[in-house]
Amino acid sequence: MTALGEIMTREVVTVGAGATLREAIGILRAENVNGAPAIQNGQVVGVISVSDILDFEVNGPTAPPDSEGDVQWRILEDEESDDVPSFYGGAWDDVGIAERFGIDGAHEWDLLGEHVVGDVMTRGLFSLPPETPLDEAGTYMMRRGIHRVLVMEGKRLLGIASASDFVRAVAEHRV
Repeated sequence: MTALGEIMTREVVTVGAGATLREAIGILRAENVNGAPAIQNGQVVGVISVSDILDFEVNGPTAPPDSEGDVQWRILEDEESDDVPSFYGGAWDDVGIAERFGIDGAHEWDLLGEHVVGDVMTRGLFSLPPETPLDEAGTYMMRRGIHRVLVMEGKRLLGIASASDFVRAVAEHRV
């Protein structure tokens, strides 16, 4: 029976837990992978995936932490009218939205550049030993709804087995 260690990817792409999300995206893209173990002080502390980053970007904070509750509205001098309908009706005609709210390109908030992998990674380690039979590994992954499993001996990372590794093994008639 084929074991997990026989189909795993041995040269594992890793990302530092302190790397920014923007840096992590660059690494994942350059290596053409959708997820990677997050490493801190030489130890695996979690897994970061494209899905984790997308979920964070969609559901994460909407304003920089230091500006919470400190939003300032800038009303232009030529619009000091008490006529509310004309204020709202003509406000965007002459002035761009960014200028209207005092936003310029140099001050835009970089959500992915200001948060690190450790903020959004999956902390639970889904791992199995290399001698795990493939059917058990596949069942483990399906039950947990994961697309990759770390192959570890104790705390030592040996490799990673993704759904693609399973498909490759089937296509190459190794299972």
